[in-house]
Formats: sequence, structure tokens, C-alpha cells
Amino acid sequence: MRDSHWIVGKSQRLLEAIEAASKVRLGSANRQNRALIVEDDEPARKWMARVVRDAGFDVAEAGDFQCALRVIQDGNPLRLLVADIVLPTLSGLSLARMVHKELKTVYVTAYDLPREETIIGPVLRKPVPPHAFFDTVRAMLAA
Repeated sequence: MRDSHWIVGKSQRLLEAIEAASKVRLGSANRQNRALIVEDDEPARKWMARVVRDAGFDVAEAGDFQCALRVIQDGNPLRLLVADIVLPTLSGLSLARMVHKELKTVYVTAYDLPREETIIGPVLRKPVPPHAFFDTVRAMLAA
């Protein structure tokens, strides 16, 4: 019973995020406004992608490091990276270090932050409240 309550709550937050994103546009979708969402939890990745897409971005999605690397190396510039810190085979922190240093990055995690790592960019705790995700993305892109 608790699992079904959590799923309903998560679905409600997803709907709230989509509604909030549809009210505010950050730009028109094109290759100049391209974002990459790297998250191994597919439902979380899909709703984050939807929020960023509804905010006017062309969004690429990756569920793991290998897929993310293909997107990064495809020659199309990225303006935003949203990366889960704990990914299979390689961390989101390591992935972020591999891309252009000036790329704006938002991290998400359900785990404690690694003490030995320097994290540049905001870190959102899972489950990420939709309004917090949208506000963080908007603030990062406005800076």
C-alpha cells in the first residue's frame, strides 16, 4: 500500500512540474538551447526531460555513461547538463568533468555527497520537488 501511495505522489509531482514548465518559457527549442539529462531512473529522467523540453530546450536523454558520452561527442553544443551523481559504471561528477568546463550543470542524487569530490553547481536531493527542479534550471540558465 505504501508503494502505491508513493507512486501516486510521484505522479502528482510530475503533473505539477509539467504544468509549471508550460507556464514559463526559457527560450525556443533549437540546437543552441540543447540540454542533456543523464539519469538511470527512467521515470525521473522522463519527467526532468519533459520539464526542460517544455521550457524551450532540445533535450537529449541518457540512462548511462555510454549513452551520455555519445550525445556529448555528437558535435552539437550543450547549454545544460542535468546529471545523476550515482550512475552505473561512472559517476555524474566524472561525466561533468569530461565536458566543457563552462557547461552549466545541475546534479541530482539520493545519496550522500562524496567528500573527496569538488562539486561545481547545484545539487538537488531525490525525490526532487518539481518546482525546485524547474527553479534551479531557470536560475542556472539566467546566470
